[in-house]
Amino acid sequence: MMIVLDDFFKGKRYNKGKLIEYGFLDRGEYYTKEFLMLEDSFLLRVDILKNGSSRMFVYDRDTQEIFLPIYQSRAVGTFVTTVQEACQLILSEVTEYCFDRTETQVLRVMTLIKKKYNIEPTFPFKKYPLYAAFKTPFTNKWFALVMTIDASKLDLNKNGTVDIVNVKIMPDALAQRIDNISFFPAYHMNKTHWYSICLDECLSDETILLLIEQSYTLVENRYDKSLKWLKK
Repeated sequence: MMIVLDDFFKGKRYNKGKLIEYGFLDRGEYYTKEFLMLEDSFLLRVDILKNGSSRMFVYDRDTQEIFLPIYQSRAVGTFVTTVQEACQLILSEVTEYCFDRTETQVLRVMTLIKKKYNIEPTFPFKKYPLYAAFKTPFTNKWFALVMTIDASKLDLNKNGTVDIVNVKIMPDALAQRIDNISFFPAYHMNKTHWYSICLDECLSDETILLLIEQSYTLVENRYDKSLKWLKK
């Protein structure tokens, strides 16, 4: 399995002071540190860029070349696994000692929903215990479903996972909404009445909350006051 740096640093922000204290060197646009591993036969270089991104390089010290299998998703074998595990151990330590946790957009959005509607989420899937559903108080129907899924499920050209929220929309407005950048056909739900919003900081919290509010209104208005279905 290929190592994805975002899986280690997602939802966290590097701390300059901690990086320097841990031994990282300031190279202008990035901080860098080299780690020897596996009895000094391999070298891992970790770069933390000041724009928030990161990169790593793994070298075989015998050949002085980059160890390519570490970057290949289909690379297998006991030796490759050993190198991967050594890298993961170092990256976990860097994450623990040099990064501070930040509140991700998915957590902020969930907090906004709870405050706005004075409700708590339910967790309806035993297989996916972190999938959070929000129901309207009157109809007791979902108006938002928050999930963390593999990015490949949305055909995104990236590795790792992505946070999304599924919300409801009128079918005649769906085609114009989908852009396959921030708005996608609904994952795991009816693709005629629902769509998925990517919670990756590309949209403001206010915009996302407005779209969730539209979903809430649409779900609540399907019932009349006598609890009978309104005509579609």
